[in-house]
Amino acid sequence: MFTNIICCVDGSEDSAKAAEIGLKLAKQFDGSVTCVYVVTDDYIRFMKDDAATRKTGTSFDKILLEEARTEQIGYKVFADIIAMAKKVKCTNYTTKFLNGNPLDELVNEICTGPYDLVIVGRHAASKAQKSLIGNVVEAIITFSTLPTLVVSK
Repeated sequence: MFTNIICCVDGSEDSAKAAEIGLKLAKQFDGSVTCVYVVTDDYIRFMKDDAATRKTGTSFDKILLEEARTEQIGYKVFADIIAMAKKVKCTNYTTKFLNGNPLDELVNEICTGPYDLVIVGRHAASKAQKSLIGNVVEAIITFSTLPTLVVSK
């Protein structure tokens, strides 16, 4: 039925649930799932500026900076997906970073990729992202010709 699933993840509870459903469907239908996280251009620019201007001489500063990177770039999101895949015994999954505007990057990936189902969480990870992610979900529903499952925890 659905053999090539894309899950759009952002660190929110809803996107974690979307990833879980995608992993379970991939296992059930002997398919694959690609979990995609978009790193915004603004964040990349901020990290470059921050690294150029900040003194990171103490180990505490390095830990804080690394934790911020881990949270913001999606490594923690992907670590959670890997743990979830082990839990549901799904072995056919990949994780993918995209750089740019989440709306543009996700719609482009969905429309040009080999997918047959889109799964996305309804709400974003933070209050600041909620309006943007709401727009992203709306754009995915509007522009994608694929069946789209919008998940709420």
